[in-house]
Amino acid sequence: MDAAFDDFLAGHVAGDGTLGRAARHLLNAPKAKRVRPKFVLACGRLLGVAEKELFESAAAVELMHTGSLLHDDIIDEASERRARPSVNTLYGNTMALLAGDQLLSRSLLALTMVKSGDATKQAALTFIELTEAVALEDELNPAEATRANVIKIADGKTGALFGLCGYLAGLAAKDPVAAKRLMKAGRMAGRAFQIRDDIDDLAEDIANSVPTLPQLVSREEAENVITDALQAAVAQLKPYTVRPSYQGLVENMYLLARTPKPND
Repeated sequence: MDAAFDDFLAGHVAGDGTLGRAARHLLNAPKAKRVRPKFVLACGRLLGVAEKELFESAAAVELMHTGSLLHDDIIDEASERRARPSVNTLYGNTMALLAGDQLLSRSLLALTMVKSGDATKQAALTFIELTEAVALEDELNPAEATRANVIKIADGKTGALFGLCGYLAGLAAKDPVAAKRLMKAGRMAGRAFQIRDDIDDLAEDIANSVPTLPQLVSREEAENVITDALQAAVAQLKPYTVRPSYQGLVENMYLLARTPKPND
């Protein structure tokens, strides 16, 4: 993301006290990739929406994602995130919990600036799905994990928020049909992104008893699930193939999943 967006995002998390510093610590980390805001902007370009008109939505998804990471690090007792000490390590669990809560609240506050009541509603539904997926993951005995429930976890933890990215871009374009299509595309792209992470983190997840798809199937089959998800995502974009930014969005989705894009 460019400096203009980073400056805009920083404006959403003010305050000089400990809580403000805790909330900004991960959000402003140099290793932050901003993949979700970038996906919002890529979806918006497909629909001809100016980037500045998408900044509130892009900020909202980054704030929601970062808030959820602070909560994850408390649950996992993580000591590091994005190549720096985690917020719970630096400030303690209580402050990390409150900072996560504040980031999530600021995410919803950002969406009040989006001129559609559906934006805040869909964001709330997204976070409900995310928390249910984390709860399922926490309760699931790896020995009892199935292909269906580990994919459900991937969809809830990651796919839902990428779906929200696409949906918000469609709302910005005032195109409810596009919003639904891009939400479905985002969900599938997010599934592919999460399963790629699960393949890369296989040894760590096994050590931590975190059930994921690559533990249940072969590497080849997990790669096939990624390919199928990306193809499903691209299929949702079929009405937009002649638009100038179509190829850019498709490439964005394949890059998310660190998967070579097939030749057309």
